[in-house]
Amino acid sequence: MISHKQNNVLFEEMTFEGANKPLILNKPRLLEMIDVANQKNTLESLREDIFNLKEQLSDFKRDKTGLLNIGTNGDTMILNQKYLFSELKQIVEAQSLERSKYYLCRLSKGISEEKTERKQRN
Repeated sequence: MISHKQNNVLFEEMTFEGANKPLILNKPRLLEMIDVANQKNTLESLREDIFNLKEQLSDFKRDKTGLLNIGTNGDTMILNQKYLFSELKQIVEAQSLERSKYYLCRLSKGISEEKTERKQRN
């Protein structure tokens, strides 16, 4: 049997097209995974973490860490899969480790920001 890693295509060939559907996510777990990726010392290892995150977000069966929740109990959040995959694609396509980390921090900040603050500004 060929391993999953051997079947992976290059990042440049990967599709990060998400469906226009909501994902119910474990917010602390997502932020933790982003933080772990942000601590990587090479662009390749950071990209590998983002690829693994994308795989988990693609299918409930691939989620081995409790990232996807089927209920809204606990500290969950809802994000559009298409939006999230677009952000992950930008991180993977960045040409430098520093730029990838910038996009990771921006994503983390966006996830952490309270919706009530945004609503109050409008």
